[in-house]
Amino acid sequence: MSWLFRRKARGLRFLLLGLGSFSLPALAIVTQLFTAPVAQAASCADPPIAAGRADWCGYFDNGFSQTGDSVLLGGIPGWVGDGIGDDTQDFLDFINNYRLNGDAWQQTGARFIILTMMGFPGGTPRSQADDPFTFDSWVNNVRAMGPNQIRWHVQVPFPCGTLNTYHQDGFNDDAFFFEAPNSGDGCGPLATVDSIQFGDGAGGGFGNVLYTIKRSCANPIGNPNPIPKSPYNLSADVQPGTDIPSNNIIQPGQTYHLSPVLTNTTNVPTLGSTVEINNHNPAYADNAGTAAGPPVTSAGYQVGGCKQGAPECWSFHYPGFGPNQTNTQPNGVLFSVPAGTPDGTVLCFSATVWQSNANPGSQATGPQHCFTVYRPHYPGIIGSNGDVHAGGTLCGQTTASQHSINLNSNSNSYNEYVLSASGTIAGYGSNNSPGNTAATLGNASGLGNYYSICRPDLVAEATKYFTTTAPPSWTPLAGGSYDLASLPASPSGIYIANGVGSISLHTSAAGFSIAKKITIVALSGTTVTIDGTIKLNTPNVPGSQAPSVGIIAAGDINIKGAATRVDAYLFANGTINTCLEGATAACLNELDVNGFLMANALSFRRLGPGTGPTATVGERITLTGQIYLNPPTFFDDASTINLLQNQGEKPPLN
Repeated sequence: MSWLFRRKARGLRFLLLGLGSFSLPALAIVTQLFTAPVAQAASCADPPIAAGRADWCGYFDNGFSQTGDSVLLGGIPGWVGDGIGDDTQDFLDFINNYRLNGDAWQQTGARFIILTMMGFPGGTPRSQADDPFTFDSWVNNVRAMGPNQIRWHVQVPFPCGTLNTYHQDGFNDDAFFFEAPNSGDGCGPLATVDSIQFGDGAGGGFGNVLYTIKRSCANPIGNPNPIPKSPYNLSADVQPGTDIPSNNIIQPGQTYHLSPVLTNTTNVPTLGSTVEINNHNPAYADNAGTAAGPPVTSAGYQVGGCKQGAPECWSFHYPGFGPNQTNTQPNGVLFSVPAGTPDGTVLCFSATVWQSNANPGSQATGPQHCFTVYRPHYPGIIGSNGDVHAGGTLCGQTTASQHSINLNSNSNSYNEYVLSASGTIAGYGSNNSPGNTAATLGNASGLGNYYSICRPDLVAEATKYFTTTAPPSWTPLAGGSYDLASLPASPSGIYIANGVGSISLHTSAAGFSIAKKITIVALSGTTVTIDGTIKLNTPNVPGSQAPSVGIIAAGDINIKGAATRVDAYLFANGTINTCLEGATAACLNELDVNGFLMANALSFRRLGPGTGPTATVGERITLTGQIYLNPPTFFDDASTINLLQNQGEKPPLN
């Protein structure tokens, strides 16, 4: 039994959108005519004949139907491949316009052509052709074909038995079938059909036929093989953002950045590619979006739908990328680490580029970059041979002042030293307890004699000396930066800066070379900044002649992170700040003070040399015996200094 059928021609509808705009000349509308051979498959369980589908069975939905029409009514218009302008672009525009703007029949036909040209098997969803990875690959593969690899008008033999395709009635699908003499399509031993053919480029010319489209109906005919992959060589990587420390240790409750990198190492431009930043542990790395918007003009950004199989990804779509280019998006991706993330959790990220040399869907993935999560466990400070105290009174005064010792919020304690304050010790755990336990000491009865401790008023002593004597009893300092190893000669070793704004102190990299005691005094209107290491020589001289440095400030003494060692006695009527930059990378080190800190308020802000599962020291303060042997001027009342130490080592107070 055989039958003949036809479908009325439909008008072609275009919104002239997509890859490019074009105008359509009048088209000759041709309907596909065929009659089913008598002995053909009766169900979709039969062996496949192409793309994993049996004959008469829909490519997308595998429905069985022996009635149908052209894949695209009207076929391929004559202006596609007419040698005027860019024939390849005309073809891409034509198919893409149907994909975006046609009716259901036209959209299905366009997607069928795209996916079979890419080699996708039957059962692939229609939406795959709209996926930017797939669509870009199709565009790039077609664009990358050499000028001799596409034949726009070739008379292809059309014998009966040729594998043909058609649009199915009732299913809005496309299927494969074998031509037969009674199909009505005009097959025969001498028949030919005007077609577009795509070759593999073997031998530098057209090469072997891979894919053929019959122009009158846009039916792919013959066995459809995927067209060659494009020659692009794209790679992707993801680098740590500028806020991730070089040791790759990150902290819970913080937000960090990553930098996507895309590289094209060939001389061929790509018209589209997509980079995914794969998040391999999304339970402890929350996507926080992009820091500065999409990476390229008109680029799309989305989360999810990861092609690489990662649980979550950040996806960047690049609409075009030039040859021999590298594009880095500094801090382009933002992720946050939940506050409850356990110590030791490892968070890993990688980058995958989905490129146009996919046949179908191959990719290049860069190496994983991993970061370890640790809460910082700082011991804060370690004091040797003395205690650390803030507040109390100036000796000789009757009114007590209450001031605080402020430490890092996660500070823990060692049992080598005593911390005390006439006010509060903020954010400091006693007896190695968690850092959220604050101890209030010294201003209540029964907590020892800390409240009675006084500080000698060294500023008053230095001011009296300044007002009652004149140079050369002391040497004036103007504002600016001073290398203590290169100070001008001073008979008294006393240098006084009065009302000059600020002075910065350090010693040269070669080390301190003055073999005598020096006192720096900053009176009213002068702030002291220690911006580098201050290091004493250790000459082979009697103790009474050993060098020493004292710094007295009426206001504040600020120590920068670059100063990791300070061999000096520091006294301030304001605040001594041990790391001026605060919670930044500049403070990720230890400050060693060989002397003492004495101030109205102490701010311990060092973070230690790194975070990790073991404690690191922020400040280590050692009271040296030099204070008794050859102390700097104004520091030479050992009995007064003795009020602040010699109380014996005690465990931290609770």
